[in-house]
Amino acid sequence: MIKALQGLKAFFKINIIKNCYIILFLFFLSNYSFAKIENKYFPEIIDNKSDFCKKHNKNFTNHKILLEHLNFIRIEVNDQNKWYKNLFRAITWHGINTPERFKNNYKSKIIINFKEDMECKFNARIRIHGDGKDHQKFSINGDPYTSLHVRLTDENIDSITRFILFIPETRNGDNEIFTSELFNQLGFLAPRTKYVKAIVNGKENKYIFQEKVSKEMLEFNNLTEGPIIEASHRFLWPNDKTNYIDTTLIQGRISNQNWAIKNLFNIKKTTMALTKFNETILEESSTHFNINNLVDQDEKSKKEFNEYQALLISLGGFHGIWPTNAKYYFDPIDLTFRPIYYDGNTEILNKDSDKNFYSRDIEYFTIYSKEGSKSSIRKVENLNIADFQKKLKENGLNISLELLSNVKEKIIERLKEINKMPISQRQFVAKKSYYSTYKNGNENKKIVFLDDDPSNIKICNFDLIECKNERLSLDEISKLFSDELSKEDVHYIFVSNDLENYRNGFIFNSRDILNKFFEKIFIDDTEILYSSGIKINLDENLKKIHFIQTNNEQVVLFKGGNIKNWTIKFEGKENFYETDNFYSGCINFSNIKITNINLIIDNASCNDAVNFINSYGDIKKLNINFSKVDAIDLDFSILEIKDINVSDALNDCLDMSYGNYVVNILKLANCGDKAISVGENSLFVGKDISIENALVGVATKDSSISNIDTIYIDNSKLCAAAYRKKQEFYGASININNLNCDTKTIYFQDGSDINIANEL
Repeated sequence: MIKALQGLKAFFKINIIKNCYIILFLFFLSNYSFAKIENKYFPEIIDNKSDFCKKHNKNFTNHKILLEHLNFIRIEVNDQNKWYKNLFRAITWHGINTPERFKNNYKSKIIINFKEDMECKFNARIRIHGDGKDHQKFSINGDPYTSLHVRLTDENIDSITRFILFIPETRNGDNEIFTSELFNQLGFLAPRTKYVKAIVNGKENKYIFQEKVSKEMLEFNNLTEGPIIEASHRFLWPNDKTNYIDTTLIQGRISNQNWAIKNLFNIKKTTMALTKFNETILEESSTHFNINNLVDQDEKSKKEFNEYQALLISLGGFHGIWPTNAKYYFDPIDLTFRPIYYDGNTEILNKDSDKNFYSRDIEYFTIYSKEGSKSSIRKVENLNIADFQKKLKENGLNISLELLSNVKEKIIERLKEINKMPISQRQFVAKKSYYSTYKNGNENKKIVFLDDDPSNIKICNFDLIECKNERLSLDEISKLFSDELSKEDVHYIFVSNDLENYRNGFIFNSRDILNKFFEKIFIDDTEILYSSGIKINLDENLKKIHFIQTNNEQVVLFKGGNIKNWTIKFEGKENFYETDNFYSGCINFSNIKITNINLIIDNASCNDAVNFINSYGDIKKLNINFSKVDAIDLDFSILEIKDINVSDALNDCLDMSYGNYVVNILKLANCGDKAISVGENSLFVGKDISIENALVGVATKDSSISNIDTIYIDNSKLCAAAYRKKQEFYGASININNLNCDTKTIYFQDGSDINIANEL
């Protein structure tokens, strides 16, 4: 789907100009006058951040820096005495790992050197990275150095705010660059990875730069943020000078806990993801981790996991198959898991890689890799070697076409070998009350059961004899989900969203949640989920469908397929009360092709009256009357809309992010915040716009561009604003051919711009 959207973006970028007669940039090169327009900043209505690398912003591509342009990094720790004292203690620690007490953050300055010798200086916090001792070394000159975790505190590199600088040997050198890019090329999730030279406190070494698996990585891959799950290592590694690891208390944790506590349904989806992961890893924590249980038999997700394992094993990445080393994304819409490449320790480029692969006992190969091998062969065969070579070179790895072709054939041969292996499906048995086996010696630990109600949390000892209800604050729930919660020297471990299921060894199925809360129908080839209790009137002959809320929690999801020539109406319940919704919009469209639909929504009590996600196509008419929060939210989509009419939204009338959007006629009235909000790397093209009563007429921010032909704005504190709001983005541009705005005020931040050709 991601590749398809990228292709469609290119198509729409060409046809936007052709079909909508929008003059983009050329006429703005001439001198224009701001005689009647005042540039004024209103901090009470704009969440403003400082300009990115002000000195050189005009020299960067579209006011941004690209990872491929990065030459080298210089890091200077503010207090170097404390840094080296801590590093020396970590290196000389006699245990097999590096305890958390050595991983303190240190304020630092980072100078990023780009093409043409341009430089930017950022503030950052750095710390020692890595559990194993291989992450700390001495250089040939005797200088100590370590893998580094870097968090930029106010800026970004190509929208990356957190990254790791690995000592190359910890990730098998060239293999990590090769594998990360290969998975990206084949449509899997993998962090951006490249070689860089880094000079830390004056000492130069070669590192592997890898973006952190985070919200920014998901959004770069056109994914809505959801739980990022990994195995917790809190009790795996010892904190004293012993030489063993303890695998008995392995459970899941979430690494983006801020998302998890935004609302009750995010909490619910997080507990769903952690429960499913915990059941699976407690059942089997070897390379034969029960993927079928993890994906709840969802065929699309299962196919991706099977192909991922086949490819990773064919690369010699047996290390990455272990669930204690892997990372996963839980899709908050489809309620399914996806694998994220991480720490594979592959060896396909090593001289002895064939020996290591073919000498492996069959126990190392999984049934999932066998099932995914055939379709993986087709994926590798379709790999464009020239494009792959170009990306590897951008990432600092130079490999000849001949060698790449040989490696490609080697991968295909290994996949064929995996396909022939006599591997059978294992039989799994769910564990009952798993932790009760380990109650002795763990009296300072409690297990936690939480669904979605912070006032109804059960805290139990390992044998479940003593359980009590306890209320946790949101901050404590955040720490619980990240497996960091301790209270009065007692460690809290999240286990499940259902105590009785855990006690009896019953398997939780996320599909049961959908079956419990939603009904299902199909129109054309599109699946529609709608909340139980909602009234529905369907006329397939006239192609009309009408949803009527009976309570404010009810929502509708159009999912997948192609919907054409339908009129869709949603009638909300007028008596509003504060509530959260399972999906963001009252009506939601996800991964769907849309053709010539009409959409009418009245009295929407959800965060969005309508939310389009990863969808593309054209909409004939979109009418929305009264929204409790936002009226229209467009995410990761490519859409052309002929006519929009919105009245009375208590927040934004039209909110766009991560996509390309064209609107011919747009009438917005009584918008509580911004009439038009364009953000997160979006392109918006508007032809004829009329706005009445809004705080801001059109706000464009965070690496976005708005190109507008004619816009009339009445009673708005700001006509237009262009700025940077979020750390992971850059400035923005607004280009207007004809502006008529009664307040005569705009705001553009340094690094952003507003160009007005003619004021009406």
